[in-house]
Amino acid sequence: MKTIIKVLIILLPALFALGPQARAAESATSLLARCAAKVNKSASIDAKFYLTIGQDRYDCHMTIAKQKFTMSTPQMHVWYDGKTQWTYAIESAELSITEPTADELLESNPFAILNHYAKAYTCRLLAAEDGMKRVELAAKSKSASVRKAVVTINPKTDLPVKVVMTLSNGRVIAATVTGITTGSAKPASTFIYNKSKFPAKEIIDLR
Repeated sequence: MKTIIKVLIILLPALFALGPQARAAESATSLLARCAAKVNKSASIDAKFYLTIGQDRYDCHMTIAKQKFTMSTPQMHVWYDGKTQWTYAIESAELSITEPTADELLESNPFAILNHYAKAYTCRLLAAEDGMKRVELAAKSKSASVRKAVVTINPKTDLPVKVVMTLSNGRVIAATVTGITTGSAKPASTFIYNKSKFPAKEIIDLR
């Protein structure tokens, strides 16, 4: 269980000479830019999705407000206020507190890759599937925890419908969206751990 929790908690590419490859890369970045803009311009986004890790599946609900987010699964709750991340394991009532790096955030929030592709990843268009557009992102650094990601985007809404990430250890995490809506602004407390609602038996502060 701790391994699964760790996995749950642990993307402008360089310009090319004019040609078909350059045009494909430009289209890929434009598509990602529109998707990222849609996410970042919304006061909040509520997404229901399921994570697939190997043979295991986890139903999730996430609320995103620009850089902040909160996520709930049957096994855990996560809050991130833009600096500090609290991870609460429901079964053990164990609370972990960290200040994750941008790279680490990609593992706890699959949709954060939309804000990091410009610096850390090169991208290219893949063949569309079922009317949905797809972009592959490949890490520039060999030390990146997320080595590759495939983002599927609904061209009608410019919102992501699936993110498949391949980690440096070879493990594949897929986040498949079952429902996504934009909403109003959320109070700051939404993204901060509330000890009265989730009392912890053990606190591991790694800040």
